[in-house]
Amino acid sequence: MRCALCNSCMDSHAHLFFQCTYAERIWSALKRKILATDLPLDWGDLVNAMVTRFKNRNIRSIVSKIVLGAGVYYIWQERNKRQFTTDKRPAETLLEVILESVKLRLMSIRVLNSTQVNNVTKEWDIKFKNVQHSR
Repeated sequence: MRCALCNSCMDSHAHLFFQCTYAERIWSALKRKILATDLPLDWGDLVNAMVTRFKNRNIRSIVSKIVLGAGVYYIWQERNKRQFTTDKRPAETLLEVILESVKLRLMSIRVLNSTQVNNVTKEWDIKFKNVQHSR
């Protein structure tokens, strides 16, 4: 069975998430957004890098984990849409959906006011609703 996203290679998890040209465009943009362009495009290596690099509970780690989860979820959803319907979204449109989903999720979390939080607010053009000031 051919990949439903690029229609050029055999369908597999490794291909779908990291070798497919459609998914690669999305991952490249997401990695730039979280300032982690050096993250690998291999599932095992990516998970190891995420565990090592983003093990803290700081806002950067939280954003990166949310982005990873949203990327996987929406790429899989797009694959299923194409597999079972005639609906197709360009990679740029799917990227916009992922970024909007991440923004909405970020706005719902409780954060402590900090320089990092202020930077994320500017980078993602959001306002956190649950900002707590440190005592």
